[in-house]
Amino acid sequence: MESPPVITAPSGYLARVERSLCAGCGRCVSACPFGAISLDGEEKAVVAFDLCMGCGLCVERCERGAPVLVRDGRKGIPLDIDELLQPRP
Repeated sequence: MESPPVITAPSGYLARVERSLCAGCGRCVSACPFGAISLDGEEKAVVAFDLCMGCGLCVERCERGAPVLVRDGRKGIPLDIDELLQPRP
């Protein structure tokens, strides 16, 4: 497994799995460096809220588009890079 991304705070997003699209292949499970995704008794991916950092690696790895990132206020406010790059008066 690759080194996990350096994330010290949640991204403001949470992975959510569309169960009807999940084939239970486990690619998202192996992609998650935080151990936030597992397969349930029906061989469908489930996300542990407290472990998910919203990095999106599961989204990139899934060929079926089952996991998606959604904004979740309980995970903080995402940084707006464009706003940060604006000159200050």
